[in-house]
Amino acid sequence: MKDSISKRKAQLDFDIDAALFTVTELAQVSGISRSAIDMYLHRGVLIPTRRARTSSPTRKTKVRGWKTAQGRPMFSVIIIFKARLIWELGNTLGLGPSESSLASDEALHAEIPARELEKENVAEIAAGRNWIWACARSVERNQPIKIYAFAARSADRWLFDMHLGEKGAIPCFGLQVPHVYVPLSEIFIGVYSECKKILGVTGVQDFRTDKSGRATRSR
Repeated sequence: MKDSISKRKAQLDFDIDAALFTVTELAQVSGISRSAIDMYLHRGVLIPTRRARTSSPTRKTKVRGWKTAQGRPMFSVIIIFKARLIWELGNTLGLGPSESSLASDEALHAEIPARELEKENVAEIAAGRNWIWACARSVERNQPIKIYAFAARSADRWLFDMHLGEKGAIPCFGLQVPHVYVPLSEIFIGVYSECKKILGVTGVQDFRTDKSGRATRSR
């Protein structure tokens, strides 16, 4: 019984990788206009987590020589967070969509150094998962962790130097390299909280998705 309770507490309110949100909800949470999102989808800057089945037969149309898949695009919290980060970097730093997308992809896959986990005593929260999952789990435990990064452009990619706690660390690439401070957990928690409101999640639930891609509560 005790093990069952512990396992339940370790779960998130819903799967942050699941395709639970529509393009309208993506626009609402990310702050990006619907027209811009349509353009990002066409260019591949944003890729749907999956496409939901529609009542009409699925078909493909050609747009300037390209085949465009039909079916309603559905998105996960992870993709909505990426979209929000694209908006934040573009709005704050003046980066274009392609450059912001490159930086956002690096942020999604960045890792927190082991020494940081030990220092902040949160290794158990983050064990076996990426920083985004760890951040979501910390919120559910009412012990939100603070994660930030120093980001710098290097050759053809962005570097994200991840840190836990209050700002004050020295970037791994040194102070002589131009860089920016990115409050990753603050941005993600804002997205996560808005997505929970959309789903009407108030506690630990067991969610599944129906054919339309909308979350349904199991009984």
